[in-house]
Amino acid sequence: MLPKYETLYLYQICEINLSSRVKTYELDPMKTYTLIDNECIDDKECKITKTKEFRGNSEDKDRFFKALKGDFILCLKQNFVKGDLTAAFIEDDEVYVTKNFAVLTPKEYINPDLIMWAFHQDYVISQIKPLNIGRNFFQVTADELSKVLIPVEIYADKNNN
Repeated sequence: MLPKYETLYLYQICEINLSSRVKTYELDPMKTYTLIDNECIDDKECKITKTKEFRGNSEDKDRFFKALKGDFILCLKQNFVKGDLTAAFIEDDEVYVTKNFAVLTPKEYINPDLIMWAFHQDYVISQIKPLNIGRNFFQVTADELSKVLIPVEIYADKNNN
């Protein structure tokens, strides 16, 4: 098998979920839920360093949405001037994230590490044309995310080059 590179759109390798596109769940007011927001992620390491907790109530179902183990979360409000990416993999079974995140769920034939690797490449980052929302922060839209091209290594048979 020889490595061969294909370029795929982000939507072809993962499902892009925004709070407006996912099912909302009723939250039990007696239960405590795990929450991840911008402050919980180390931008340099792209890891979740802490979590917060909240008790469910009827208002929270519109403020937060669910991410599952193996999902990749990407903040839609990025500081591209700083150069670090507010993104991380979800390692817990179930967490809630704030509405300013996109939840990327890799398709079953894609190695999840590819998504993290891709969002550290200048080639990929430069394709996102953020809208300036003031100061050093930029808003990334779902449309921009879906059109991002990702180089994917595909192993091909020697005879089928």
